[in-house]
Amino acid sequence: MKLPRWGWLCCMLSSHALAGSLNTDLLYIGDRSHVRAGAWNPDNFLRVPSTQDEWVIVIEGQESWSEVHSGLSVHGRARLSRRDIPHQKSTDEAKLQELSIDYAYRPDWLLSIGKTQLHWDNSSSSQPLGFFQQQLDVADLKDNKSLSTGVPLLALTHILPSGSNATLVYAIASNNEQSPEQWAFKWGWELGDWSPSLIVQKPAGQQAGWGGQVSWALSDYQILYGSIFTRQGTRLLRHNLLGADHLTLGWQNPMQASRLHDARYYTRGLVGTSVQWDGWTFLLEVSHDERKLSTRDWWQLNDLVSFHQSLIPQGGDVAALALLNLAYDNQQLSAQGARQNYAYFYVAYGFEQLSLRLFAKTDPEFLSSLHGVSAAWQVHETFEASVSFVRFSGQPKQEFSVLPLQHNIELVLSYRF
Repeated sequence: MKLPRWGWLCCMLSSHALAGSLNTDLLYIGDRSHVRAGAWNPDNFLRVPSTQDEWVIVIEGQESWSEVHSGLSVHGRARLSRRDIPHQKSTDEAKLQELSIDYAYRPDWLLSIGKTQLHWDNSSSSQPLGFFQQQLDVADLKDNKSLSTGVPLLALTHILPSGSNATLVYAIASNNEQSPEQWAFKWGWELGDWSPSLIVQKPAGQQAGWGGQVSWALSDYQILYGSIFTRQGTRLLRHNLLGADHLTLGWQNPMQASRLHDARYYTRGLVGTSVQWDGWTFLLEVSHDERKLSTRDWWQLNDLVSFHQSLIPQGGDVAALALLNLAYDNQQLSAQGARQNYAYFYVAYGFEQLSLRLFAKTDPEFLSSLHGVSAAWQVHETFEASVSFVRFSGQPKQEFSVLPLQHNIELVLSYRF
């Protein structure tokens, strides 16, 4: 199995062009999955692959000129990949994940411009304030596969004499609700062990929303944190056949932003705690998101799936349309969770070159969950190997028991040049 020629070329050029300011990582990512068949995916008609291999080159660099220009720095990261799936054509992808300039033209003023991320949440399992960052994968919090991608933005931050700080942001893309354009303002304080902030965010074509976050350092090793945000209407896609008077077949994709101009307020929030002590890390979080599926929505979606699946034996055009609708129904699912309420637990322990992690994200009503374990071994300062096992489980017709994947084993090998 070979890397695409352009990948090797970029790797060699980067190593010579800016030696000392760039890191070049070569990754192998191997996935082996058990695909679940059932009412949601009869005979695996979704063609979910059970085997895939990916070769990746990640080029990341940072340069600063503090001696020439006060506080000027540039950061960038690109990801070049080839993915191989049995019986399918290999796919190549080149993506500029981040490229930004930071300029502190005075000690109390910072200008950031380019494709980058702003982390306004302390949380891991959900980001209610994640307007300018990519949603974290609860099975890969360390981003071993280097999938994290920035948002094109311009941010101006001012540190006030009182110790508070104000940040104004303009962005042309949002990872949180796929907004094409948005403005946001954050005002934060440092009050001893407390760090609160207030936030206002306005996407194009939508009402402004507001919220905030707070963190409280209980001790040197424990932090409590929480965040909340609310807005009239939501851009999050939703199955239009949910709430219909009768079960039916849809002729067009029913996943639409149909609640964009709702008068109703949709609130999302999270509370959690983090403990780091003697090599151990513990996380416990509880989240709520009213934009997602309620219990009533979930059972209506199950009824739609059962109805669409029951039409397949009729054959012909009816069966083809039923399968199309089943594919639409599956778009409402998410490996990270499509329902409103979750509890998340994470524990990690590191010693010498080995680290172990255990995690679970659970629906507290149905007790269905995604859970797993992972281990990473720093074989050498330039080479790391990690393996993870993730399982999706629950009672029949519960969320994590109907996902097309039942369990997944993943191997990641990383070599730094």
